[in-house]
Amino acid sequence: MKTTSQKRIIAALIAVTSLVMSACDKIDSSSSNNSETLHTNFYTPEWSAEIPCHDLVFDYANIDTYTVTSASTNLIWQLTLPQDSSLLYQTSNIKKYPIYGYGYSLGSPNLPFTYLHKVPFTKGSSIKLIPIANATITDSSYHQISAITYDHSDANGVFFKLKGNYKMMMQKMPVSTGADSVRFVYGDYLIMVKTRKK
Repeated sequence: MKTTSQKRIIAALIAVTSLVMSACDKIDSSSSNNSETLHTNFYTPEWSAEIPCHDLVFDYANIDTYTVTSASTNLIWQLTLPQDSSLLYQTSNIKKYPIYGYGYSLGSPNLPFTYLHKVPFTKGSSIKLIPIANATITDSSYHQISAITYDHSDANGVFFKLKGNYKMMMQKMPVSTGADSVRFVYGDYLIMVKTRKK
């Protein structure tokens, strides 16, 4: 039985997902230049995609854990962020973070900068790749915040550009066994984040 709080979290995530499906979409399926345009991307042994996010703003007013779906690639990803500008804009946040299993951070404000995603095994496939949790940061398993840059502010909040990259081991879902079920996936992103003035 879900609690009232859990129901609100799920409802908020559904609202965010439906809001941004068309705002974060694929234009190139094979290249990345780690550009300064707003984007996210992923690379698997089977395929890759560069997804522009120029119309997407992660707004603190929705929830601290955001779920975003790319309509053209069926990439689903989550990012947990501090909601207050004073908590986000700190040099101590520029570092690497461990990879958690998909859904681990859902609604949890205690795990800031958790980055997770589901990637179709091949383009159009119903089989997904999900992260293999690893509490230890290694060369092949981490999420890194590389830059937090002030962009602008208005009456409603403060806007920052958040730049990051990741590497993770992922497993086919439904879960299968054997070496062939595991894939090394990596990528980077640059997104706009709106926080409270605080």
